[in-house]
Amino acid sequence: MLASASSTEVIGYSAKIEHGGKKYFVSIRSADNDGVNLSADQKINLSVQNGAVKTAEGKTLKADVYTVKNFPTGDSLEAEKGTAILGAFTKDGHEFSAKDQENGVPYSHSLQPRSGVKFNDNGFFERPFGLVEGTTDGVSAQKVDKGAGGMVYKLVKDGQTTYYVTNKEAVPHFNSHTGTVVIEGAKPGDKVKFAGGADSLTQAQNEDGLQAGAKQFIKDGDDTILYANGKNAGFSNSDDLKIVFKGVSIDPTAKDGAFTLKQNILADGAIKATDAQGFTKLFDDAPALKLDGTENVYKKEGKFYQDAQATKPLDADALNIKAVKFANGDVYTFRSAKKSQSKDAVKAYDEQSLSSNSQKGDALKSGDTTYEFFDKGNVAKISSDDFTFENSAQYLGSLNLDGAKNITKESFLSGKLGDKILPNAYSNITTGGVKFELKQNGDIKSLVASFEKAKEILSDTLKDRIADGAVELSKDGTLTNAQLQTLAQNAAKFANGAVKSAVLSVAELTSLNKEAADKIANSAVTLTDKDAFSKESLKALGAFSDKLKDGAIAKTQKLSAADFYEIFGKGFLSSDKLSSYKIANGALEIEDSANNLQNAVENRLNYFGEKIKSIKTSDGAELKISAMNFNKIGANKFDANDNIKLTGVSSNDKDAVLSDKVDSFEINKTLEVSVDEYAKFAAKLAGKGKFDIADDFKKIMKFLKTADVSKIEALNLKDKNIELSASDVEELAKLNDLNLHTKYGTQITLKQSAQELNADGSKLLKAFAGLSFGAGNAKKQIDVQGDDVLELDKDTFETFKFAADDNLKITNVTGSVYASDAKETFTFKQDASRVVINALSNGDKLDFSRLASNVTSVGDLNVAADAQTQLQDGKIYYVSGTAAGFASGFDKIFGEGKAFLTKAAGNEKSIILAKTYSGFEIYKVENNGDNVITKDEVKYIGSVSANRDFNLSADNIVLAAASKSLSAAQFATEAAKGAGGLNLLDTAENIKQNLANLISNKDKIASISSSDDKPINLTASQLGELKGKFAPSQTLKISEALKDGKTASADGGKYIFTLDKDEKNWQLEKFGADDKLDFSKVFEGKQLSAGEFDLNANGQKATLQDGKIYKAELSFTPSNQGGGANSELNALKKVFEESFEKGAKALLIAKNLKQEGNSYSYNYVYKIEDDGNGKLDQGDIKLLGIVNTNSGFQNNYDITAANAEL
Repeated sequence: MLASASSTEVIGYSAKIEHGGKKYFVSIRSADNDGVNLSADQKINLSVQNGAVKTAEGKTLKADVYTVKNFPTGDSLEAEKGTAILGAFTKDGHEFSAKDQENGVPYSHSLQPRSGVKFNDNGFFERPFGLVEGTTDGVSAQKVDKGAGGMVYKLVKDGQTTYYVTNKEAVPHFNSHTGTVVIEGAKPGDKVKFAGGADSLTQAQNEDGLQAGAKQFIKDGDDTILYANGKNAGFSNSDDLKIVFKGVSIDPTAKDGAFTLKQNILADGAIKATDAQGFTKLFDDAPALKLDGTENVYKKEGKFYQDAQATKPLDADALNIKAVKFANGDVYTFRSAKKSQSKDAVKAYDEQSLSSNSQKGDALKSGDTTYEFFDKGNVAKISSDDFTFENSAQYLGSLNLDGAKNITKESFLSGKLGDKILPNAYSNITTGGVKFELKQNGDIKSLVASFEKAKEILSDTLKDRIADGAVELSKDGTLTNAQLQTLAQNAAKFANGAVKSAVLSVAELTSLNKEAADKIANSAVTLTDKDAFSKESLKALGAFSDKLKDGAIAKTQKLSAADFYEIFGKGFLSSDKLSSYKIANGALEIEDSANNLQNAVENRLNYFGEKIKSIKTSDGAELKISAMNFNKIGANKFDANDNIKLTGVSSNDKDAVLSDKVDSFEINKTLEVSVDEYAKFAAKLAGKGKFDIADDFKKIMKFLKTADVSKIEALNLKDKNIELSASDVEELAKLNDLNLHTKYGTQITLKQSAQELNADGSKLLKAFAGLSFGAGNAKKQIDVQGDDVLELDKDTFETFKFAADDNLKITNVTGSVYASDAKETFTFKQDASRVVINALSNGDKLDFSRLASNVTSVGDLNVAADAQTQLQDGKIYYVSGTAAGFASGFDKIFGEGKAFLTKAAGNEKSIILAKTYSGFEIYKVENNGDNVITKDEVKYIGSVSANRDFNLSADNIVLAAASKSLSAAQFATEAAKGAGGLNLLDTAENIKQNLANLISNKDKIASISSSDDKPINLTASQLGELKGKFAPSQTLKISEALKDGKTASADGGKYIFTLDKDEKNWQLEKFGADDKLDFSKVFEGKQLSAGEFDLNANGQKATLQDGKIYKAELSFTPSNQGGGANSELNALKKVFEESFEKGAKALLIAKNLKQEGNSYSYNYVYKIEDDGNGKLDQGDIKLLGIVNTNSGFQNNYDITAANAEL
C-alpha cells in the first residue's frame, strides 16, 4: 500500500511490499512520473524479474526498488539510514546486489543520494570513501587488501579484472586513500585504472626519486609497484598511495584510460626454477623450498635469481622459507617463515625433525591428509577428504605425528580406535556430515545427525562404540510415528529430548511408553487430529503436555468448570495437567452454572483469556466476576444473554461497564464519570458504591438540579476559573455530604454586593466560607460589586482573596494578618495583642476605635526621635525616627532626649506609632493618674509591615468619635437618628433588657459597659452578634454556650460560663485567669461549696463529701480516648478514698498531666453521683466537659477556686 502524503504538496510515495518471500521498499517520486495520476492507497504491481513498478492500470512508473533485510519503520520516500540493503533496482535502470547477502550494506553507505553516492559509467556505485561492494549491472566490486589504508577495488566484468584506484583528491582531509596495498594473484592481462585518470606512468629507480603529484612505478624484481603521490616528493604512508602487484610487470602507456599488467620477460639464458606449486629445488641433497617474499626463482648460468631479468641474485645462505616439499611429496608449512636459513640448515630438514620441533600453526601435508601442530611435536588437527579430527580446543592432549597417523577415517568407522591412541576425553571427529564427540578410549559420547543418518550409523559397526544417550537428532527433521517406532529399537542410544520435531495423533502420542516419550524434546509435537478435542483426549494429553508445541490444540469440545479443572488443574504447578500454552487462541468453550463459572473465572480461568472462545452460563443466574478478570478474558468471550455483574470496578474499567454484555456493576468506593456519562453508568450501578462527577462547573450545576445525589460521593470541578452566583453557593452549601474537588490552583470567585454578602447575618458570606474544595489549593475570591464596604471578621477575611477595587472592613483584628490588594480598614479588637499586619498599602486604614475608644484625635504624625514632646490625652502620634534612627520600645521612645518625655498631666490615654525599618510599631499608653509615664503603662500592641511606597497620613487612621456615654434608652434614640460610634453605659439589667435593639444597631456601637459593675447576662448567640462591642474590662455571663458535643471559646473578654446539668461532652477553649465557671445549676436544689483544690498534695487521700467541688492533678488516658473502661475510676482512686457518704453528689476538676504543655492544659470536669452503695464506682463518674486553659503566648494558667462560681 502506498504511504499517505499531504494533500497540498505531494512529492511522492513509498511502499513496503513482501513478494516471493522477500521484502521490498519502493520509493516513487512524483517528479519522475509526470503525467501519472498517483494517489495514496493506490495499488501498485512489482515485477521482481526486471524491477518494474506499475500502476494497477498498467502504467510503468520510474521508481527505486530496494531489497531490504528488514523493513524501515514508518513511511518515507527514502529508506532509513540504518536500513540494510540487500539489492536494488533503480529508476535509472541499474540493478545492484550487495556482496554480503546475509547482512547487506547500510543504506547510508550504499544508495542514499545525500551520502554522495553516484553511478559510475564503468558499472558500479561510487561514493567519496570508495565503492559500494557488490555487483551492479554484472560488474562486481570488492575492496582488496582491507588491512591497508589505500582504497583499491577489484572489478570483474565478463572475465576481465580491473583494479580501480579511487580518487584520493575527493576527500583530502582523510587518510583513507593513502598507505600501502599489496595485491597477490594479479595476472597478465588484468588492468589498472585511476579514478582521476592517467595516460602514462614514468619509472623511478627508487622511492627517493618519486616526484610530488605524479603517478609512477618502480620494478622490484618480479614485482611492480605503482605510486600515486601526494604533495611531497619521496614516499610517505600518510601522503601517498603505494600499490604492490606481485609477480607481474606493467605497460606504462594507458589504453582507453587503463594500464595493462604483463608477464615478466625472461632474460636470455634464464629459466624459471619454481614449479607450479611455488617450490624451488635449490640444492640436490635438500628438499624443495617455497620462499617468503619471492614468488618465483629463476636460474641462469648455474646461479639463482629473484627476478626474470636475472638482476637480483638469491642469497642461498640467507633464505626466508615458507614451506618445505620432501621427495615423497609431503609438504611441511611454517606458520611464520623461517628467516635467514643457511644451506646447511636446509639440508638437515626432514619430516621427523621438523614435526618434532613444530611450532603452533605449522602443518604437514602427507598425501591427502594434513596434520596441524599446536606446539612442539603435538598434533592439534587432522584433515582429509570427509574426515576431520580435532584435539580439543580447550584441553589439548599430547599427540605426536606417529600417533596421529593411526587416527584415520577407516580406523574410526570400523570401530578400531581404542585406548592409548586418542590424546584426551575431549577430542572429536567429523565425517559424513556428522560430528562425533569422543571419550579417550574411542567410544562416542555424543553426536548430532538426521534421523536417517542416525539409523545408518546405528546399523553399522560403530553402534557398539556409541554410549547410551549419546545421539541427538538435528532440528531440521520431523519424525512420524513410524520413525519413532524405529527409533524405539535403539532407544537407549538416544538422548532424552533427542527428537526436536514430531507429528503425531493424540492416540499415537499417548500410547508411547515413558522411555520413548522421553526421547521427544519439550514443545516438539504437532498434533495431526482435525476434530475438536474431547475431554478424555485433553485429560490424556496432560501427562504429555510438555511435549506439545504451543498452540497444538486448535479446538475443544464444550467443557464445564469441573472439566476445566480436571484438564488444567486448580493450581499453576499441577502435575500431569495441560499447560495453557498448549491451547491455541480461541480454542476453549466453557459452559456451566453461574456459581461454578464465577469461581472458575476468579481462581484460574482468567489466565486463559486469549485461549477462550466463549463462556456461557447454563442456568441463566447472575454471573458475578471482577472487572479485572472480565477485561483479561475479553468482553467478546461472554454470552450476550447472560446476566453479568462486574465487581471491583475502577476508572480503568469504564469501557467494560458499558459493554452490552454487562448488566450491572459494583464499585469498591467511587467511580469518576462525566455528567454525560452519569446516566449510563447510574443505570447499571448496584451496591453501595458512588460516583465522582468530573466535569465543567456549569454542566455540574445544571446536572444537580435533577440528579439523585444519593449516588454521588464528590464533585470534581474541571474548570481553572469558576464564577459562582448566590444560588450556586446556596445549592453547594446544601450538599453537606458531597466532597468538592478542583484542579490545583483553581480560582473560585463570588461576585456580590456588600449588602447581599452581609444580609441575613452574613448568611451568604458564611456559606461561601464554609465551602471546602479538597486538597487542590483552590483560591476562593470575593469580588464586591459596587462601592459599599463589606464588613467581615479577621477569620473570614483570611479565608478569601479579594478584588483590588473592593472596600473591606476587617473586624476583631488581633494576631497576624496579611493585607490583600483590596482597600481595607483593619479594626483592632479591644484587647488586641501581638498584632502583625503585613503588606499595608496607602489605600488601607487602621481603625483604633475599639482598641482605644478614648483616643479621638490625630496628634503630630512627624515626631522626631529626640523631640521631647509631652504626651497629650486622646491623641495618636507617629514617631518618624529622623536623625536618631528608628524609635522602638519604651526606652527609645520615652525619656530625656527621646521622642516623648515621661512627664504627664495624669490619666493620659494615647496611641503611639513608632517607625521601624519595614513599617511601624503600635503602642497603647494608659497613665494611671500620676504625673509620670512608666514602662508598665506603655503596652506593645504589635507591628505593621508596609509596602515600600507607603506614607502614613491621617487618611490611614480611624479613631473613635469623641462622644459621651449613653444609657440604653438614649442609645435607642440616637441610633434611630443614624448616629454611630456610640458608647453605651447602663446597668447590667437595662442592657440585658435592650439586647434586641442593641443587636439590630450593632454597627453603631463603639463600646458597651455596665454602670453597676455587674456581669451582663446574655446567651451564646447574643454574644456572637455583639462580639467585640463590650469594653475589655466588662464581665459577661454566658448561657447556652456549653452545649452537648460543641466547642466554645473564652477568647477576647472576661466571661462567666454557666454549666447546665443536662449538657455534656462540651469543650471550652482559651479559658483565662479572669474567667469563671458557674456550677450553680449542675445539681438542682443543692448549694455547692469549695472543697480541696490541691487533692493529694500531702500524699493523703480525701473522703469525698456531698456538695463539694474539688480539683486534682492526675495523669490518665480518658476511657473515650482508648484508656480502658475504668480509666477515670483508677485515676480518682489515687486522690479519693473508695468509700464515702451514700447519695453524695460532688464535682471534680481533673487537670490531666498527660495532656499538658507550656502554654496549655486540659481540665476534665466530672460530675460524681453515688449510686446508693457509698462506694466509688466507674458508673458514678460522668464527664461534663473539658476546659482548655490554652493561653497562646503566655505561661499555662492553673484553675483555682476563684474561677468557680457556686
